[in-house]
Amino acid sequence: MKLFAWTLACATLVAASSQGLCQAPTATPARRAQLIDQAFEANTRGNHSEAIRLGDEAAAIQASPSLLMFLAEQHEILSRAPEGEAHMVEALSRASACVRGATEQTALNNRVLLLQRCGAIVDQMTPRVARVRIAVPRPAPSGMRLRVNGADVPESAWANPVVVLPGAVTIEAAAPARGEFHRSLTVPAGRVEDLAVTFPIDAAAAPAGAARSSVPRIVGLTLVGVGAVVGAVGVVQWASSHAQAQDALEAQGEDGVAWTRYNNEVNPRRALAAADVCTYAARDAANNTDAARASSFCDTNERTRTLALALGIGGAAMAVAGAAVAIISPTSGAPQRGRVDVAPMMASGVAGATIMVRF
Repeated sequence: MKLFAWTLACATLVAASSQGLCQAPTATPARRAQLIDQAFEANTRGNHSEAIRLGDEAAAIQASPSLLMFLAEQHEILSRAPEGEAHMVEALSRASACVRGATEQTALNNRVLLLQRCGAIVDQMTPRVARVRIAVPRPAPSGMRLRVNGADVPESAWANPVVVLPGAVTIEAAAPARGEFHRSLTVPAGRVEDLAVTFPIDAAAAPAGAARSSVPRIVGLTLVGVGAVVGAVGVVQWASSHAQAQDALEAQGEDGVAWTRYNNEVNPRRALAAADVCTYAARDAANNTDAARASSFCDTNERTRTLALALGIGGAAMAVAGAAVAIISPTSGAPQRGRVDVAPMMASGVAGATIMVRF
């Protein structure tokens, strides 16, 4: 019965090849046919390891469902040996690929036979192995690698359960921007265990970390904006003090008229500086109405000029400090998304700014 099975498998391979279903690229058909013949000879001699080696070499040229069935059966035979557990996974892998290929190729010769024989190996191996269904982050991080028991799992296979030997299983994953994942678990034969890969830096935290690194830059830009507005307010105050002085010189308004009258009284030849006139006005304020108004005018103008000077120096200092912070802050990583909007707000009797910071 066993001899009949292998004779049937060989006949299936030959028939498939005669129909062009196992054709190799034009440069290798002879080599592939030679490897298949040698693989069957090795199987006849009972050298199943050699048959697998030759069959794998032929499958590297072109893997037909019939060749996959042959390899699955070779691995199934070796899996019966005391030290042959590793062949269980290989037998199931080849048999599953055989079923998929035979299912897709509807015009395949001996298709029903291939589905039956490969399906039987799948049914036989499934209770003897274990599976791990691994959920990876979606979308997968750039450059991510996944390993199960030290073997790389290609990205094309991440959606499918990974077949492993029963017992201890080690799952490792790594992504350049997300860190590393390592987990060990024990999976009994016939079981499917679910495992989710989670990285130390998750998708939401990664850009947040980049945003945190840009906080100094945002602070610096904020200082530049506030400093610019403070300086602008200082300029407005300085212009206001100049306008007040012009009112006095041109006798505009009640304070300007009072100042002019008092100035004419104590400084008819204009020998005194404005500061001296203010000093006299403060002295005579109690007994002279014009002096009182002139003194009040002097005090207001002095405060305006002092405020203008303070705002100008303070605004310039804030802008310089902010520029320095913005320049030296880290700019690597995710694109800077922070933005500072500063708008001056100036009206009659009002000077300030509106500031909006977006992170």
